Parts: sequence; structure tokens; C-alpha cells
Amino acid sequence: MKQSKDVAVAAIFREMLAKGVDIADLCKRWGGEFVPKKGAVVLQPLPFDVLYQSGNIYSYKILDEKPVAIFVERCFVSLWNLPNKLAFGDAIQESAKIKFFNRPANMGVRKIWDFLFEHAEVVNQEIETLGGQKIDFSSPYWIYSQTGRSVALCVKNGLERTVLKSNELNVRPMHLLP
Repeated sequence: MKQSKDVAVAAIFREMLAKGVDIADLCKRWGGEFVPKKGAVVLQPLPFDVLYQSGNIYSYKILDEKPVAIFVERCFVSLWNLPNKLAFGDAIQESAKIKFFNRPANMGVRKIWDFLFEHAEVVNQEIETLGGQKIDFSSPYWIYSQTGRSVALCVKNGLERTVLKSNELNVRPMHLLP
């Protein structure tokens, strides 16, 4: 069986060469796009760009690189929550240990959480495709206030509320680009 498959592929390849058909033409035919990078999975681009551990950003899933975040609305959103629920102060400190391009993460601002909640299905589908942990939008997450006020805010089911800083909530590290 293997030999006959190899023979068939060789025959198809010869025919492609004779007709001037290349790999990009084949990818286009099946609704994809050829990416000249070994290990790319290319059926179609992902909805959001992906930051890989190497520092590269692609709009495709790359098999030989580890994805770490998706890029939405000028913000890197980690593919995972921090491992434990944390109080507000600890959440700030632990988030800052996560780096995106040597810049400390925080817990995400309201604008980003609104976008994530509005696009929850697509966001979680991509996170899951990349091997990450879906965002549980029915659970409360800490959010970062850029106002400098001394209040602890969280978001659950798309609604913001003030909570005690001692509450232990989920944390999803993010970094908003300036």
C-alpha cells in the first residue's frame, strides 16, 4: 500500500510540474494558504494572531513552536490562567512575573475583557485549538484598573463589580501594548 501511494504521489508531482501547478495552488484549492515555514498547519488563518515562545507571531498554528498567547485588540492574552486563584495583591504580583516581550503582564483592562466576552466562542475555540485553557466566562476574573483608584474589580459573565481585595479569583495574564 505504501509503495502504491508513493508511486501515485510521484505521478501527481510530475503532472503538477508539467502543468506549472505548485503547492500554493493546491493549498488555495482547499481553501488554505501556503506558508513557507516547516511545521505550519495551514487550512486557513486563525482569527487572532498567535505569540509563540520563540517571540514569533503568526496567524497560523505552528507545530514545532509552543504558543503562549493570542493577540487581540493590541493585547497579548495568555493561553492559561495562573494555576491558583489569588487575592488582588497576589494577583498583581504573580501576573507581573509573566512577561510578553520582556514587559510584565497584568490582569487585563476592562476594554479587553469586554472584547473577550463579546467574542467568547471564537476566543475559546482558538485557545483550545492552540492547546490552552479556555476562559471560563461564568467565573470571576480580576481585572486591572488603569485609573489608579484603590478598588478591586472583577469581571464575571461580562459584568464588572467591586469585590474585596482578599477574595481569591481567577487570573488571566495579559499585556496591553501602548
